[in-house]
Amino acid sequence: MKKILTLAFSVSFCINIFAQQVPNDAIGYYQDALIFAQPTSPMGSARVQALAGANVAIGADVYATASNPAGLGLLKRGQFNMGLAFSNLQSQANYIDTDTNNGYSYLKFNNIGFAIPISEGNAGEYKGGSVAVSVMRTNNYQRELSYEGLNLRSTLADRFTLLADGIDANILENEAATGEILDLASLAYANYVINPYTDDSTAYYTEFRDINDNLVAPIRQRETMKVKGGETTFHISYGGNYADKLFFGFGMGIATLRYKLSSTYQENLSKQAADGELQEFSLQNNRTTTGGGVNFNFGLIYRPINAVRIGASIATPTFYALQEKDENTMTATSVGFSPVSNATIPSEFNFTYSSPLRINTGLAIFIKKYGFITAEAEWVDYAGMSLSAEDATLDADKKAIGALYTSAFNFRGGAEIRINSFRLRAGTAYYQSAFKDNFDGAKREIWAYSGGLGLFLNKSFSLDFSMTYTPSATTYTPYTLPNSDYYYSVSSKNRQITGMLSASLFF
Repeated sequence: MKKILTLAFSVSFCINIFAQQVPNDAIGYYQDALIFAQPTSPMGSARVQALAGANVAIGADVYATASNPAGLGLLKRGQFNMGLAFSNLQSQANYIDTDTNNGYSYLKFNNIGFAIPISEGNAGEYKGGSVAVSVMRTNNYQRELSYEGLNLRSTLADRFTLLADGIDANILENEAATGEILDLASLAYANYVINPYTDDSTAYYTEFRDINDNLVAPIRQRETMKVKGGETTFHISYGGNYADKLFFGFGMGIATLRYKLSSTYQENLSKQAADGELQEFSLQNNRTTTGGGVNFNFGLIYRPINAVRIGASIATPTFYALQEKDENTMTATSVGFSPVSNATIPSEFNFTYSSPLRINTGLAIFIKKYGFITAEAEWVDYAGMSLSAEDATLDADKKAIGALYTSAFNFRGGAEIRINSFRLRAGTAYYQSAFKDNFDGAKREIWAYSGGLGLFLNKSFSLDFSMTYTPSATTYTPYTLPNSDYYYSVSSKNRQITGMLSASLFF
């Protein structure tokens, strides 16, 4: 239970969800499941990103190992590809009518891979195929959010009093004395953020409230959250060619996942507190989730005539084994006393997670040597995500997945114009919300807009560049209370610009 109380606060960039939709004993991993499953912008090589990620019917690119391995059967020559990506994220967060601007940039190695054709031999209509190996960034988690506001109604300490309610103060006193602090209720007690009533040692109050249960003064609240990490997948795939009409492929992916959250939450009484009473406190959370998993994908591309390609692929869920490490540190200052600081004992938690099943279909039409247009639709079974642990710890979170999420469709489309050695590309993508209902009116679908250039030199080398613009909106709730009129959510308008440069060698 103490593990649950700690994690209930530390969930990152959570969605503001009506409490009745989620079992009371859910910890919050159902929200992490969606973060791990839902890319926030198109993935792939620079060529594919310029097409907004559309590649299921195009093929002839090392990224086919991830999108549709049948595309490897279209390769006529060997290919080596590598890419570097730069992203800039800007956001404006609004909390209690106060705006805060945020900015964050990062440079990441995006992909490297090669494909080697296999001779057709004397196999009749079977024309051989290609084996490919790639390492690709398949999801990015990087985010940064800062907000602040003056709260006239509540304090995070109110949440701590609820967490401690029913626990005898002698237990919390012993934990504070021995340093065996496991949860936020115990941590708040050890730092004098909450105290027991003299006539009831199982009920608690905070000195931010007076004897009439009103705030002593408005509370200045602020928080900074940073998320780093992502998912990188090693693919090994094969794509074959039958009669230059039917192309088929299959592959295996070995994924590694790393998610690191660092947050610092602060509260300060907006006036000088009375002697001996609480003036301010801060809570720092560090949480890291790491692990790996495996998945498989299968695909077909049918070319009824040279100008038309019809593609389809299935990607199984990725089955992960994950480990989470979590620690909270609190510092509090009372008037006339030195600051007090304590930390929870670092916790470790092992669990398994399976991502959604994905089915993708697409069509590409080639206009002789002048280029092509392509469009595809992807079905993602978010309701099929699963969580489990050795005991029943995550059963409620598994139920929350079924209660909140549904299947969703993503649409991607793009076009390429060829002018001698140059390629001009553009595309757009739409990611449907994973939620069954629109609880609070927030727009959770995502649009992405992309474009790019390609240059072929001597038919043996190409250089591709892409730019992707992704606006989005998110909602984050720092803490909840029984009365929804007493707490607030942070609404954030975000925009992400990603530039990518890829180089390819053909042999």
